[in-house]
Amino acid sequence: MKLLLLLANLISRLQLQSASTNQAIASHPRKNNAPDHTQGRRNGFHLNFSQRMLATGIKSLWMASPELASNISTRYFRRPRRRKVDYALPEGALPITVYHGLRRLIGYRWQGGPKTVLLVHGWESHLGRMLNWVQPLLDAGFSVVAFDGPGHGQSPAQSTDMVDFGNAVQCAIEQHSVTHVVAHSFGAAATSLVLAQAPDLLRQIQRVAFVAPMSNIGEHVDFFSDLIDLNSRQRQDLCGAIQARLPRKLADCNMTEAARHLHLPGLIIHDNTDPVIHMSSSMRTSAVWPLSECEITSGLGHHRILADAHVIERVVDFLWQAAA
Repeated sequence: MKLLLLLANLISRLQLQSASTNQAIASHPRKNNAPDHTQGRRNGFHLNFSQRMLATGIKSLWMASPELASNISTRYFRRPRRRKVDYALPEGALPITVYHGLRRLIGYRWQGGPKTVLLVHGWESHLGRMLNWVQPLLDAGFSVVAFDGPGHGQSPAQSTDMVDFGNAVQCAIEQHSVTHVVAHSFGAAATSLVLAQAPDLLRQIQRVAFVAPMSNIGEHVDFFSDLIDLNSRQRQDLCGAIQARLPRKLADCNMTEAARHLHLPGLIIHDNTDPVIHMSSSMRTSAVWPLSECEITSGLGHHRILADAHVIERVVDFLWQAAA
């Protein structure tokens, strides 16, 4: 019992320290010559020192109380680290609100043509990552909407998950007359889930483009587990704690299965050097989605692909085919 109390106290102190440095660390990528650590790094993502210590404390706590440790881990799994908001908005940005339950999510609209494209960012990201798309879409005759998802960017801090994030996407589509969607990574998976279970949205949305999409929530769990170095038993405990907080089964949070119900044209673009999500998951998704196309790029990774001019041009051309 004394050990349990000591570990709980340590974790509490580290939580406070981690929270105070969370945003600053998350907004600065690791330099190539920085020292490596087995724990706290995965595919270019990393934890700072206090976060690594927190992960060590949680793992130690697992030996004394697996339930408490898995609950604490689930809290961090569902609580995105907030990145520094330091982007410049393209000219013409009009502030908008996406009402998501009792929350007000922050977003912007650029007024153009009658068709509106929604830009959806990924996990631990923000709308700034999608701003390279705004001007090309405006030039093609679209209006554009982008927002910071639950717990991300300028939106209020909160816990979220793939289902909740997808519900926020649905709110944005319904409240801002969206006709097309471009989504990245975790945001693409969340978008596919909500579109697959909402026939009214499928009638409203004409085309979607998913860039480096996450396949399922299991990939998210594996990513988080590798980051804090959980073993297979601890991962099972974590999955059980996550499931207790989700309104649907973990197995149902699967983009490939959702794609079977996406009766609209879709374009998937994935890079063969993506270190975060392997391109094979996109190929599997496209194989069961009759109206989809899948294109593989090379040398763009998971994040640079969003800024690639050729990728943006290809997606804009694809969306324009429905708007013309």
